[in-house]
Amino acid sequence: MALLVPNIGEVDSLRTLLNATHQIPRNLVLKLFTSNTTPAEGDVPSATAYFEPYNSTNTNGYGSAPTTGYPLLVNNRSDQDYTANYGVLLNGNRWTVTTASDPVASSTNSTGSSGAFQITVTGLTGTVSVGNIVSGTGIASGAKVSNVSGSLITLNTANTGTVSGAISFSGGVTTATYPEQVFTFTAAAGNIYGYYLSRAQNMPVAIQGVADAATSTANGTSAKGDNSNPCIGVVGNNYITLPNVANVMDNVTVGQRITGNTAVASGTTITGVDNALRRIYLSSTLTDNIQVATDSSIDLNWSVVSTGATAHNLQVGDVIYIAAGSGGSTVTPGHYTVFSTTSTSFTTSPALAGAGNATLLPSILFAERFTNGPYPIQNNGDQIKITLNVSLDWFLIKLLILFSLRDCLWVIPF
Repeated sequence: MALLVPNIGEVDSLRTLLNATHQIPRNLVLKLFTSNTTPAEGDVPSATAYFEPYNSTNTNGYGSAPTTGYPLLVNNRSDQDYTANYGVLLNGNRWTVTTASDPVASSTNSTGSSGAFQITVTGLTGTVSVGNIVSGTGIASGAKVSNVSGSLITLNTANTGTVSGAISFSGGVTTATYPEQVFTFTAAAGNIYGYYLSRAQNMPVAIQGVADAATSTANGTSAKGDNSNPCIGVVGNNYITLPNVANVMDNVTVGQRITGNTAVASGTTITGVDNALRRIYLSSTLTDNIQVATDSSIDLNWSVVSTGATAHNLQVGDVIYIAAGSGGSTVTPGHYTVFSTTSTSFTTSPALAGAGNATLLPSILFAERFTNGPYPIQNNGDQIKITLNVSLDWFLIKLLILFSLRDCLWVIPF
């Protein structure tokens, strides 16, 4: 049985995702990409994909300020500084989140077999979309559209009886809409292939996207427990209770590797943390008891990222992508949240593993290639205008692009 997310849950989920309440740490940034990239499920930011229009050559220009007029971020909150980064910083409070409830389409007649997942509609008025709620004779309560192919509609729930007569399609789709945003260029910027949304962060151009601008060292460690204040673990369990002492949970996060006790299998990592119970959950079960009579301590291990003499400007809660660098780097690539910082170093959650060179890149939450692009930016004053619509039911980002090239204006609905 699938988990039901009612309309009010969808609204709250979108508000949280988009930071509409300003209660989670980061707003989103709208960025353009000038790499010839078609978004795919396994994509990650890299030196060859999703790089921004810093120059006019369609090559990675990270490491120096843009020469194209691609804009620096303008803060929309006084408590967060992102002015070292580029793109358009979206204001979470400006997303309009609604759920359509009025009928959006109807058919005068329909057919479908009991127990089937498909219906055929005739006399259709309006537009049927994935996620619409369907009602009518023989239709299961709460059934939604999962696919549309002409007059053949596939539902997510089997028909409860023979389908006949009029059918109504209601909105049932929770959508967040953001006002039109405009990128105005002051010089040639090459071909713009699409856009993506990223979590805001403030890495300077000397670091962001620059190959091997950071290094990872597996030197983070913290000892937990001793005979006076022991860690407790029971053979066969998948968790350890840390001692009841002040600040014992302060530097604990998922992904950290556990060593220093023979009851913990090699390669075991933390998979979950319960601060109230002082409990860390493990990727492997304990092979022996952890107690004063045997061995009452454990060591937590993680990698620390350093940016050398350059301040990284990252804050706790920022989300970035860390890629393995050159020279035999063993850094585990992935999206990471900044867990702790100094001015030139930081740790992550989940805890980073591996050592060697690393490249720090913006995160990617959503990405879209322009269907009728790429759009060539050739002259001072060329613009790309984007209106965002994020629909939760099928996580499709629709957009309207108004692209102006000097004396012509194209309006392209997707």
